[in-house]
Amino acid sequence: DVTLGADLTANGAVSASAFPSKQTIASQTGANNVDLSSTANHNITITGNITLTPTNFSGRRGQRGIITLIQDSSGGHSITLNSLFKTPRGDSISFDTSANGISLMSYYVIDASNVAVNYLGPFS
Repeated sequence: DVTLGADLTANGAVSASAFPSKQTIASQTGANNVDLSSTANHNITITGNITLTPTNFSGRRGQRGIITLIQDSSGGHSITLNSLFKTPRGDSISFDTSANGISLMSYYVIDASNVAVNYLGPFS
């Protein structure tokens, strides 16, 4: 047992992989995997139309993070989500497609087949 404060005690061990803190940075186009085992936060510059698919999230229930999507200087690139990403009410997301447009998508791993996402943005 570890006492973390007056009101908080942790029992057992926590794997270091439970708290990935680094951020991956990539430029992507086409069909792309977002490897949720590598880090919690992703920064992706979109250089062409893209389809995002979450991967390696089995056993990562409760993991959450931010996926930053940045259009390149020409913009206009579509962003499509694989069906493993679940949106509120199943609504589609209209991402910012302006040149250098910034969109954020928060995510939460529900189980081995579902990653809940919520759109934040656009930012300017």
